[in-house]
Amino acid sequence: MNRRLAALMTCAALLATLLVAAPAPKAHAQAYCNVYAPSRVSVWSYFQQVNVTYGAGCGLSGTEFAWWSLVHPSTGQEAVMAYPDNTWFDFYSFNPTGRYTVRPEGGYDINYDDITQNTSTVEVRLGSVAYISAARSGGYHVITARTYHYSPNYGRIVATGSRTGQVQYRPVGTTTWRAVATITTGSNGHWTGRTWSPGAREYRVVFGDAGTLWSATSATLHAG
Repeated sequence: MNRRLAALMTCAALLATLLVAAPAPKAHAQAYCNVYAPSRVSVWSYFQQVNVTYGAGCGLSGTEFAWWSLVHPSTGQEAVMAYPDNTWFDFYSFNPTGRYTVRPEGGYDINYDDITQNTSTVEVRLGSVAYISAARSGGYHVITARTYHYSPNYGRIVATGSRTGQVQYRPVGTTTWRAVATITTGSNGHWTGRTWSPGAREYRVVFGDAGTLWSATSATLHAG
């Protein structure tokens, strides 16, 4: 074997070794972006701007653009959220209450490659409030409970009639609430009754979630 052929074979062997040993180029990591919307929204006005935030991964992974729609099962798309500029969605009280899906609609990174996005839900109901008052009458406390909610039809807070709740009490200085009565409000949103009470007590009224209303608990009332 002549020297030239031997040198060529040595170079070829060395090149093959380098090709085998050289590390493979790293794959381009797929960008991802998550949006975080409130899990529950209370409707208190005709128009509300509901804030959302985006996960740190949106910027760190190289997301350039991403968008989601807020979708109600019966009406379709209701609002749009878009990274990085849109940090809220608009909600109007004529939109239906219920569970909305925050649905990913697409996005891309600096290389215009698709990104991954999250999905979540937002439960929307009308805001409600509760109040309680009490006055002593002999060995009894006369209790009045009231509840109201925001009405899209009237564009204001109105009385909540035929709403079922519970009046609760606890002896002063204790922490455990006990039921006094299960109540249902009248058409004016009020309920009045009395309970035997030889001494001071603390009272509250609690109304649970309804199909379109969020729960409401009154402030604690001290009654002597």
